[in-house]
Amino acid sequence: MNVYVSWATVEKAEEGASNLVEREIKVATADPIRGATAEELASARRKQKSKVEVYLPEYSEYLEIKQKKVIDELDFINRDILAIQFVIPALEKVVVYQLAKRVPSNNKLLVSLAARSFLLNTFPGEWDNANNSKHVVFIGLAGLKGFMQKFASACAVLGQVLPLSMWRNNSQIIELMDRKDAEDFINACANNVKSKTDCPEYREAVAELEMTGIGASAVQDSLILLTIAFKLGFAG
Repeated sequence: MNVYVSWATVEKAEEGASNLVEREIKVATADPIRGATAEELASARRKQKSKVEVYLPEYSEYLEIKQKKVIDELDFINRDILAIQFVIPALEKVVVYQLAKRVPSNNKLLVSLAARSFLLNTFPGEWDNANNSKHVVFIGLAGLKGFMQKFASACAVLGQVLPLSMWRNNSQIIELMDRKDAEDFINACANNVKSKTDCPEYREAVAELEMTGIGASAVQDSLILLTIAFKLGFAG
């Protein structure tokens, strides 16, 4: 059974947000030699904030709670996991866990532990020992293997071990394309659509990849991942 995994880290989201404001400043600057005026910078930052809400929704919510200092209570690893999303077509399940909604003060499991609990409860007995999973395959964009190790570490520092067979067996984790290959693939898909107005999802996917890259938004990456996976013939 395929489990499609997308993720976001605060570090990558911050890089994505920085890229967005740089792009807006370039667009807003009338004279590249003179540089941006105060008005142009202010306009660029307003547009950047709007695009952060669209392309980095989890980060946008994170910024609202960051000022309250509740994030500071977390260890460094769990503080960096902004979101995890799982899509399981065969079970018609889509779940996303966000840091902004799971801070210590709201009495919910942190993102890592919530994700761990979901997998163990959804697939009971699947990872009882060190053998490969009997049914589950994790599929994600480039970087999934590294993220699964981060996921395991985040659980471990909280005293809840992620079964070794869930994240150590490479045969159970399939990485698809990196950023450049994903851009090329989606552009090629759009190019082969008869009417360019019929492929807004392709245009949006490429725009997201160009602006923020992989790992800045679990929600946005999931759309890209599913588009690529289904085109390649993966099923539920």
